[in-house]
Amino acid sequence: MGKMSTIPAETLLHCLNTAVQEHADKIAEIVEEKGVYIRSVTNDRFEVITPRFVLASFGLSTLPGCCGALVSHWASINESFRRKGLGVIMLMVRMSAARRLKYGQMLATVLATNLPEQTLLLQNGWLRVGEFRNPRTNSLIQTFLVNL
Repeated sequence: MGKMSTIPAETLLHCLNTAVQEHADKIAEIVEEKGVYIRSVTNDRFEVITPRFVLASFGLSTLPGCCGALVSHWASINESFRRKGLGVIMLMVRMSAARRLKYGQMLATVLATNLPEQTLLLQNGWLRVGEFRNPRTNSLIQTFLVNL
């Protein structure tokens, strides 16, 4: 069985904020505002914010039983900033933070109806590896992964 491991929330948050600062100029162009950073909502849920806006939110969790895989979940872009390139930047931020933290793979689940997110993942090297119907919600879910 794999080793159980979790990353301290402050370490993950630091890596995420380091990664988002690498894209701060591009984000400022998109949202027409400077001062972007990531704050922790819970230990595994995060928001990307400026002084006036919540730009995006997402979750990151270590895969139980495997300290080498990180699960990306609940990714969402504020509707006011969709279709402007922010989704790609946020995906790169999550992947960059995962690499800094020495993860070897990321997994993501996406609603089958969320075609923009599926396209985003596929265009950035992720592979669709499965599909299932969530028995709790009856939603059709696509599963994706990428080696880092």
